[in-house]
Amino acid sequence: MKIIVGGTKAWETDDTFRVLSLLEKIPEVNYIFNFSSNEEKAKFKKILKRYIKHIYFSEFTTDTFNSNINIEIYHEIFKEYIAEKTKKFEIKDKKGLFSFLKRSK
Repeated sequence: MKIIVGGTKAWETDDTFRVLSLLEKIPEVNYIFNFSSNEEKAKFKKILKRYIKHIYFSEFTTDTFNSNINIEIYHEIFKEYIAEKTKKFEIKDKKGLFSFLKRSK
């Protein structure tokens, strides 16, 4: 999994474009740009859409550990690695999964 996190601010664009040019030939790189205004997002999408397949713009948050922020981005990036919860876990062994840990009578 290849993820590059960068910025779209004027003082970041030189380094951002340098990294993009170095990684241009590497397929399946996910680019996440953070702290971008709507104008910067539109400008970067227009410039990079023909070069980058996977481009995302994260939402601003002051709580980096808030699991509800940017969840769509991470779900899209890791969708091949995420096992969706569809059924409850069922124990098929009548003795129980951890029966070997119980004391015998």
